[in-house]
Amino acid sequence: MANGWIDSFALGVLMNTRGLIEVIALNVGYDLGILSRPLFTMMVLMAVVTTLATAPLLSLADVLRQRRPAHRVDSFAPAQD
Repeated sequence: MANGWIDSFALGVLMNTRGLIEVIALNVGYDLGILSRPLFTMMVLMAVVTTLATAPLLSLADVLRQRRPAHRVDSFAPAQD
């Protein structure tokens, strides 16, 4: 699991791409009066920014994955005979 944190980063980026569903939920909350206008605007902007940031962040994860060696020897691993 040499790329554990890189894979975790990529998975986190993909889990953050919820743009359309979040905007629908925010519209419902706003229509019901649960969200104020400034909070609604802030949340919509957050949804748009995080959705737009997905492709560049996944590209970064891919670059980082390619730079790391395919196999890493852990210093705490038992010696192999």
